[in-house]
Formats: sequence, structure tokens, C-alpha cells
Amino acid sequence: MNVQNLLSTSLKSQSYPLVLVSPAVSEALQSLPSPVPPYRPGLAPDKPKEQPLPRLRLWLETGVGGLGAIVLYSLLRSALGLNVALLLGSAALGGVGFRVLQMLRRNRRLEARQRQYEWQLADYMRQEDTARREYRKQVQDRDEILNQPRRLHAFRSARLLPLFAEIPCRRAHQPSNAETPEAPEAKLWEQLKRDFGERLYQGQDLRIEGLPSGWSPTFVYIDPQLKLHVDLEIDRAFDFDPATGSCEPRNFIGGARNGEHALLDQNWLVLRLTPEQALNQTRSCCKVLAEVIAGITGDRLLVAGFNGVPDLDPVPCWTAEQAMAMARRALSRRTVKA
Repeated sequence: MNVQNLLSTSLKSQSYPLVLVSPAVSEALQSLPSPVPPYRPGLAPDKPKEQPLPRLRLWLETGVGGLGAIVLYSLLRSALGLNVALLLGSAALGGVGFRVLQMLRRNRRLEARQRQYEWQLADYMRQEDTARREYRKQVQDRDEILNQPRRLHAFRSARLLPLFAEIPCRRAHQPSNAETPEAPEAKLWEQLKRDFGERLYQGQDLRIEGLPSGWSPTFVYIDPQLKLHVDLEIDRAFDFDPATGSCEPRNFIGGARNGEHALLDQNWLVLRLTPEQALNQTRSCCKVLAEVIAGITGDRLLVAGFNGVPDLDPVPCWTAEQAMAMARRALSRRTVKA
């Protein structure tokens, strides 16, 4: 049995043991890793539209232009004379040289642009390769968390730890005028101390905003490292005043319970039992607490100490009318004994 099962059993069927948690803790206990967004490649750099001329073609065009200028000079010399041929031949040769110079400058510019594109493309490919590896790792990690209970528990524990780390709880010393516990509380306390040792407290005056004045939890379990706080309460169905003979229903469905909301607001866990459970199935009550703690901390060794201990029998919660009926039956039994 884990915390989720206990929550489902107690809250849906309205039966004890009741395990109550805050909405934030409940969300963390049921949280799953977010889906990994689909992989979308980044924009690749634009390839230059113009490409530099191959050097062979460049030199071929230069040679053809120079040869054309020489041929033109020869034709003009025989037709127009040396001076005119020299003038026009020089102009043609200069035009060829200017054209070659333009082509060389254009080629250098295009080659520089091509090198820049190749650098950008290589950097883009490296980034894409890194992004693809990271994406595959995220998908793999999520699948492992979903398919491996230990990984899922570690994921949820990481969500719980910040909630517990913010719990303000300053404990005062146990009051010297603490009342003598009744039989269920006394029996459960002795067993709790044997099973959980120094992490159990009784009659602690907690400095928590919102707690009713003069009220303190029956028992408190505190993990000093994780700061997990669990309040254990034993719920009675009614209060009987011997002086007046009056009865008042308590802890009924829909009614308020002392300190519960103040503790839940501070991300405590609240475990509620009945006197009959605490008195007749004391070790099973401790097993429930161990299951709750293990569901948060992952410490299954704590639960291993309860091998062979039967599960706690559920006890239905009661309405105010049922609480008064129980009070009348209890009063009748007292009257008969008297």
C-alpha cells in the first residue's frame, strides 16, 4: 500500500485511516514529467545565390580576352596603320584588364561569402547535433521515469522537498501540565516510540499561525532531514461531560477538526485514526504511518519492519446523527454497569 492508495481509500470511501494532504502535496505525489515537445530543427543558414567562378575559367577568359586584343591590334595595324592600331589595341587590352580585375574582385567577395556560409553551416550542424542528442536524452529520461518506479518516486520526491523545506515549525518544550493520556493514546504512544524512536513527539506546543489557542497535535512525526511533518490524531465520535451529562458529536463528516486546515496549509500530512483502531490494532496503525512515510521518503526498510503485520481494518466515518447514536449507546452501557 502506498500514499496514493491510502488517499484513495480514505477520501473516496470516507473511512479511517484518513490520510490528508494539502493540494500542493497531493499534486506532487501524483505528478508526472511533462511531455517532451516535438523536435523542430532550427533554420539553416541561407546558401549564397551567386557562386565564385572556378579559377580555370577565370584564367581562360583572361587568356581569350588578351588573345582577342592581340588579334585586334594586328588587324588594325594592317588596315589603319601603326599609331591607330596601338591606340585602339591598347584600349582593348585595357578593357580586358579592367574586366579581369572586376572578375577577380567579384570572385574574392563571393569566396569570402562562401567561406562564411560554410562556417555558419558547420556551426549549425554542430548545434543541431547537440540539440538532437539533448532531445533524445530528454525522451529517454522521461520514458525511464514513467517506466521505472524508483525513478518516478525520485522525481516526485524532488517536487515534495521544496514544499517541506518551507514548513515553519518551532517546537516549544512539552507542557508540564499535559493531561494523562487515555488508553488508546497511551497504548499507541508506547508502540510508536518503539517503532519510530526519537522522531516522535507528544504534547508539543507548536508555533504555527492559525492553530487554535491551547490546541496541540496528539502525536507528531518529524523527519529532521527532509522536514516531513506528520500529525497523528485519534478521532472520537463524541465528547461527554460527566458534570452535565451532555454529549456533543465530534469529527463527523462535514464537521471541522481542530488544527487540520492550519497544518494542511503548511504542507503537513495528517493521519487520523479511531480509538478502536489505536487500541485493538496498535501495530497496524504504526504500519500505516510507516507506509505513509515510505511513500514520501522511499525508505522501504522502514516498512520491512512490519512484515507479517496485518493491514489496518477500515472504520467508516460517521455523521453527526451516528455520533449521537454512539453516544447514547455508550451512556446506556454506563448506566447498566452503574
